[in-house]
Amino acid sequence: MNSKQKWLIGGAITLVVVLIAAAFAWLGGDDTEPDAPTAQPTTPAAPTQGNNGGTGFADPATDTFGRKIYVPNNPAGQSLPQRDPGARVECDPGQLPTAQGGMTIQRNFDMVMLYSETDGPTRVDGDLARGYSHSPQGAALAAWNIWHRMREGGDVTKQVLLEQTVHDAALQKELETNPVPPGLRTVEQKRSMVAPDGFRILSCDDDFVVLEYAVRQIADENGALAAPRWVGMQWSMLWRDGDWKMQTADDSGKSGAVHTTLDGFTTWQF
Repeated sequence: MNSKQKWLIGGAITLVVVLIAAAFAWLGGDDTEPDAPTAQPTTPAAPTQGNNGGTGFADPATDTFGRKIYVPNNPAGQSLPQRDPGARVECDPGQLPTAQGGMTIQRNFDMVMLYSETDGPTRVDGDLARGYSHSPQGAALAAWNIWHRMREGGDVTKQVLLEQTVHDAALQKELETNPVPPGLRTVEQKRSMVAPDGFRILSCDDDFVVLEYAVRQIADENGALAAPRWVGMQWSMLWRDGDWKMQTADDSGKSGAVHTTLDGFTTWQF
């Protein structure tokens, strides 16, 4: 039995821990984002209800960098009207991919998700965001949103793993027959996360994209940083059944590269 098949047997941890463990190696095992506060509330958050039929947005919030965060009335998310992106760079190793148009940060399940007006997601289906463009730009949005929903725990994690990842038959059977434990992070912990500043494409063809995010840090174990620094987070995405799905192979989810500039990254303006 491999490590992924053991997720559901280890009742003391959530199913998603194995998938994201590598993504937090540079945090010394702490399941927070790079710039999360060190104080950790001790009471887990109550499970967040998904699609409640609400539409539109409540009053916005902001992150630690002063960027606007949209707060949908439906905690599972609110898709945006889509428009044609026009001519742009996609899979071209000699050029940076064009940024998605109309980028916004949105709070779903108390975590930061990425939405655009050109590359999706085009709909929120129950607890899942779906409908990303068949492009590296769409893959870059899908990976971040799938990964964060995967970390919610309970039924949300189970739905994401069943429907938005590519995995083997053994894990499929485990998911179909076992519940996923609820997430243990508090609302404060989830809201301490920040959205990445941008992405870059490491490998790209029509049906397979490997990408890296640049997530800005404001502090490390020694305190505030004297100069800007970004931590890289890498994911592999496969185009399957008309949408992007995350590859759960052992080589997906690598992270830890430290960047002192955003050279080589396509950056976003939120």
